[in-house]
Amino acid sequence: MKKNFQRNVYIGLLIVLSLLLSGCRGEELPDEEDLPWYDEEEQTPEPEETEKRLSAFCLAFHRGETLDPVTCGEGVQQQIGRLLYEPLFALDEHFQPRLVLCERYDVLDEGMTYVFHIRPGVHFSDGSELTAADVAATLRRCLTSERYAARLSGVRSVTAQGTDAVQIQLHRPHMALEALLDIPIVKAGTESHAVPAGTGPYLCITDGDAVCLRRNEDWWQGKPLPVEEIPLLDAKDADTVQYLFTSREVHAYAIDLAGSTAVLTGSFDCVDAPTPVMQYIGVNVAHPLLSDSAVRCALSAAIDRETIASGYLSGHGSAADFPIAPQSSLYPHGFSKPYSPEESAAALRGALAGVEGRQTLRLLVNEEGGEKVAIAQFIAQALSQGDLEIIVTALPWAEYMAALEAGDFDLYYGEVKLTADWDITPLVGTGGTLNYGGYTDETMDFVLDGFRSSRYREADVSGFCTIFARECPILPVAFGSVSLLTHRDTVSGASPTAANIFWNFSDWTIPLRPAEESGG
Repeated sequence: MKKNFQRNVYIGLLIVLSLLLSGCRGEELPDEEDLPWYDEEEQTPEPEETEKRLSAFCLAFHRGETLDPVTCGEGVQQQIGRLLYEPLFALDEHFQPRLVLCERYDVLDEGMTYVFHIRPGVHFSDGSELTAADVAATLRRCLTSERYAARLSGVRSVTAQGTDAVQIQLHRPHMALEALLDIPIVKAGTESHAVPAGTGPYLCITDGDAVCLRRNEDWWQGKPLPVEEIPLLDAKDADTVQYLFTSREVHAYAIDLAGSTAVLTGSFDCVDAPTPVMQYIGVNVAHPLLSDSAVRCALSAAIDRETIASGYLSGHGSAADFPIAPQSSLYPHGFSKPYSPEESAAALRGALAGVEGRQTLRLLVNEEGGEKVAIAQFIAQALSQGDLEIIVTALPWAEYMAALEAGDFDLYYGEVKLTADWDITPLVGTGGTLNYGGYTDETMDFVLDGFRSSRYREADVSGFCTIFARECPILPVAFGSVSLLTHRDTVSGASPTAANIFWNFSDWTIPLRPAEESGG
């Protein structure tokens, strides 16, 4: 900078001097190359920023841990599995089930029995053909698995019918069972292998210490893929995955940015995917004040959900008045009312008008929940009006759960991962496994049962939401997002979903440097 300034000053003085000496007769000025400050190299325009192409697109995995999608841990193993295994149905960005390994299906006995017809011509990574027995074997394992048992608790039996159909019988009618079957299928008999056989777009290849995913030449979908191979780098834990990403050794990283305390450095592109993970306030209806639905509804109206989603969740979440993710086609946007401090304060005063004396409610929150403590404090401050005071108590996880199970709370700030059929029976149904507040109502039970068993869910959602808005058995706050991070300008076309960060992977663009530029 200093050298350029000196050179320009010199040129200017020389031009003025030349004009004075020539009497402004227009003699030729000296060429810039003849000037003592001239530097040929410095005159070369700065090159445009080098294209940020990768030499290879790498992902992290946990060496030595199974990739079986039924039993492997959450995180990178599950994510990689989406490139190796496929489900009967996949949930799209609106939580709608899309046919994958299922070609078609029949709903019988008013939702008590399903028959899924398996797509023909699909082969596993070992060359064998996918059969109904493989699908049935995976689903039967899921019935007792830690990951899937709860969502499949309504299943009575799973049986193969010949080689091309699977029958599922239920304990009670369910007209949206397909929304629960985004479960990756593996070949029966290979589930104990470190890498069970799958039908996905890539194969897992081991060559000595090197492990990679290689394009499956026999993939039934036949779509083009953005890269032929994906090297896998060993990461012993989540912190190592983060380190490998920030050091640019792996090139895609999925994280809950709102709930994480991770400090990420570098320049990233971020694409969010909505999840069915709901943050909400649970209510103990045994408390005399909270047994009144008018009070519960007034408390719900006083929550500034948009500020929580945009501020406390840093935009990585969506405000919700109902227990359905707003991105779902079933979400009742017409029922939601914009937050108004004046109207909510008036509603709360009205609901508490007949209550005598000062009322204090204790709001529990898990102290390890990061942003949840701050959200609970924000809500408590907003709800503490007049003679009502909300006191936040942050507890370690074990103490927090013990208090919920014992009913030792007035309110609690919770988080739950819902299923895409949006059945909240465990949360508010009589005797529900997550119904810590003891809420019970025959009408709500009837509506929940009808919503689950109805063939016309879009029409019935209004009835469900009408009852829910009248009762407010829980107070939904927001649904979270998962963020897919990639290094700036290295990947385009990514459109992750909650279940699959590699959703529509064939639409991604990952330009790689030629081998000669990469030292290959």
